[in-house]
Amino acid sequence: MKLKLTAILILLSLIVSSQELNCCNTEDEVKSMIEGNWMLKNVEHISNFEYSFLENIAICIIKQEFNIDSENKAVINHKTDLKISKDEIGYILEWNSDIFRWNARIVKLKSRKMVIEINGSQIEFKKIGTKA
Repeated sequence: MKLKLTAILILLSLIVSSQELNCCNTEDEVKSMIEGNWMLKNVEHISNFEYSFLENIAICIIKQEFNIDSENKAVINHKTDLKISKDEIGYILEWNSDIFRWNARIVKLKSRKMVIEINGSQIEFKKIGTKA
């Protein structure tokens, strides 16, 4: 019995420590860290994510730029609703719009770096500026 309890406690501590949120103990602290402009790291096209939090509204504006050829590019802007929730492991971001819906777990959140996990794949972002 003690062995099972010890194994469960070790497993739970590993799960909790796998989320590196050195800054944040509350949802408001997570919002404060996320607010602003983020860019996907190590991708060929430009994808910016601007997170804004008002009193009861959270939105994410996604701007993607694709080079069509050497002189032309396409720009796509899309606004989504955003929800931040917490479960027993950590914080989850949920984007929701008319076109798509997806969830991601925050794996790492620092002042200039965010790593999220979607379906087992980790995606890294870097903060590119402060919100005006």
